[in-house]
Amino acid sequence: MSRVQPLRDPAPRTLLRLPCPPALLLQAGPAAEREPSPRRGQAIGLLFGTGNGAFLAVDFAIVLDVLPSVRDSARDMAVWHASLVLPQLLATPIAGTLLDACQTLGKRADPSSTLGYTVIFVLAAAYFVPGTVFIRRVNVR
Repeated sequence: MSRVQPLRDPAPRTLLRLPCPPALLLQAGPAAEREPSPRRGQAIGLLFGTGNGAFLAVDFAIVLDVLPSVRDSARDMAVWHASLVLPQLLATPIAGTLLDACQTLGKRADPSSTLGYTVIFVLAAAYFVPGTVFIRRVNVR
């Protein structure tokens, strides 16, 4: 019976310097503040999708590198996935409430205000700061 070996990249690891989601979100927030339009929404979606895709690709690679055992990797990935989904489930009603409150406040001053969406984008970017700090503590084998 042969033993399953983990797939490893033989090339030395290098730090990828890609546009990170916080930077893209910070750029997208003020863009949403200006005149809302379908084109602007598509551009913001493209910025966010690019940054989020790069982030998730690196995130999965790091997780696969630090798993303690190949045998238990499926279980460990399931636990990791649950830890990703739970905050999203909790953040949705909080963000929705915050969005409604800020939109109402912004509309009082300017009927075309997108204050609520700007606050949500900035808040999402701010959530990445602790993640950046904590990821530095992960030891890659």
